[in-house]
Amino acid sequence: MGGAFDRYINTDWLDQTSFTLAVETYVDDSDISGFSLVQNDSHFLCEKTYKPIACKHPLLMVSTQGNLAHLRNQGFETYPELWDESYDNIEDWQKRIDYIIQIVRDFDPGSLDNPVVQEKLLYNSARFFDKGLRTHLLTSTMINPLLEFVNA
Repeated sequence: MGGAFDRYINTDWLDQTSFTLAVETYVDDSDISGFSLVQNDSHFLCEKTYKPIACKHPLLMVSTQGNLAHLRNQGFETYPELWDESYDNIEDWQKRIDYIIQIVRDFDPGSLDNPVVQEKLLYNSARFFDKGLRTHLLTSTMINPLLEFVNA
């Protein structure tokens, strides 16, 4: 494997599948999860969610409640054209997983041909790689809050 394995992407996996089922680090909302130092929330997304975004691949998220909405709050598009995204609102994590399993079973690969879906895939990847946006987010969510803390 060598090097930073969390950055490894086997593009054959993406080419051979219709979408990514991203199983995040935390699924059970009662587990202690990551949080934003600035917003004091319980959202935690890592490479498992961002890799398919970078690679123009639609994703379903198996994660804690509200992470799909959190992703939208970051300015990324999601895919209600492909499946019912109300799974993100289900409080009980086991029921949320059962619902996601049903979504996977019912998925129609032909729905990927929808031009809106294709536009969203391109938009999300471009947003992910936007250096100006990364600089803005780094400054607004890390540097400025740290300076405020130090200077308080």
